[in-house]
Amino acid sequence: MLAQPAIVFAERSQSLQIVRHRFDLALMLLGFAQSDRSPAARLTNPRTAVRISTEGLSCQLGDILDLSESGMRIRTIGRPRLDRGSRFKFTVASSMQRLAVTGQVVWIRRGLFKGMIGIRFVDAPPALCKALVELARHGFVDATCKVNSAASEHVADHGTEVGSARVRADVELEDLYGALGVLPSATTEEIHAAFRTLARQLHPDVNPSEDAAQRFAFVAKAYGVLKDPARRIRYDEGRRAAA
Repeated sequence: MLAQPAIVFAERSQSLQIVRHRFDLALMLLGFAQSDRSPAARLTNPRTAVRISTEGLSCQLGDILDLSESGMRIRTIGRPRLDRGSRFKFTVASSMQRLAVTGQVVWIRRGLFKGMIGIRFVDAPPALCKALVELARHGFVDATCKVNSAASEHVADHGTEVGSARVRADVELEDLYGALGVLPSATTEEIHAAFRTLARQLHPDVNPSEDAAQRFAFVAKAYGVLKDPARRIRYDEGRRAAA
């Protein structure tokens, strides 16, 4: 007597799964599908700083939709070619001044013909991030804005007269091949061998230097991307896009 309701329930559950799959597919085709952006990611990577509009500012990855002292959003040219966690150098420059910070991809939205990525600035002093926003917004950094010269590529001592200066942005991805000491044409076997050699040299258990753990972590990250064929393809596409 209980078999019939169980069968009906199973059939309805299967129908709901089909409907959900079709709905997700429709969202993807329309360019609204989201991936690599879980609720946990949104909670742990919020952008609390005030966002400014950056109309007309773009880089090799696409149009910069907005910028803040903590990060930015980029509408990509085609589908995003980066993985969540990818890092790159982000530079904003005018005719007289130039500032650079490290950006990390914290979420990705992929559609069929377009996409969007969320970037968080990492390992950058607050004063540098503030100056970056000022440079993008006005074309100059006021002389009263204190910036750590070691963290900036160049900040002119004068610049208050270039408010109309044309501002441009550039990105440069981390060199994962360089981290392993191999060429971009390296085979999988060469990548495995390079990682094993560096791991024996840099592992904190055998290397007493202060930066061993940091260097080993970067090498392990590079190996994690380049040993995976799909992730390596996306990384190579990102390098070409940022070139």
